[in-house]
Amino acid sequence: MRGRHLQDRSRGHHRPLVQDDEDVARADTAKAFTAEWTNGLPDLHLLRLTLTDGKGKEVSRNTYWRYRDTSALRELNKARQVKLTGDITKVSSSGAVTR
Repeated sequence: MRGRHLQDRSRGHHRPLVQDDEDVARADTAKAFTAEWTNGLPDLHLLRLTLTDGKGKEVSRNTYWRYRDTSALRELNKARQVKLTGDITKVSSSGAVTR
């Protein structure tokens, strides 16, 4: 993959964190950045990492719970319960969705 483009989109920000043209071979790794803690972040929050190719096309998106201390995870027990529904779908290589 050619080029890494990482942006901070937390709390409405859209500022670049890293933007370079380092080549990374498939199935290889490369150190990109460290998502530093700031005082403005809550003790428990979601961290989303999105990888785009050199043309800006999203190739991967991963979301993680991030916490300062494991006790912060107890806050999830206080969250309001909701009902979720979903469907299983298949997406073809052309992008067509079928059920």
